[in-house]
Amino acid sequence: LTVTGKVVDNEGLEVIGGNVTVKGKQNTGTITDINGKYTITVSDPQKDVLVFSFIGLENMEVPVKGRKQIDVTMKLRRYCWMRW
Repeated sequence: LTVTGKVVDNEGLEVIGGNVTVKGKQNTGTITDINGKYTITVSDPQKDVLVFSFIGLENMEVPVKGRKQIDVTMKLRRYCWMRW
């Protein structure tokens, strides 16, 4: 099954160069384009889980559940700064 979608941040801006992979499957991944869009093929549409990641944003795991389109909104990662 081919899954397509769009990835934006919590302000609605396109995530350019974001990673999209299939959880637990090596060499199965893609990156989002200049419009935040991606296309990826999954082998088990009912069980596979897409993992979305980008520097500065929280990783997301989204079950495919047979869907052909999955759009996601990624949230800013919260940082914890320690003083030494």
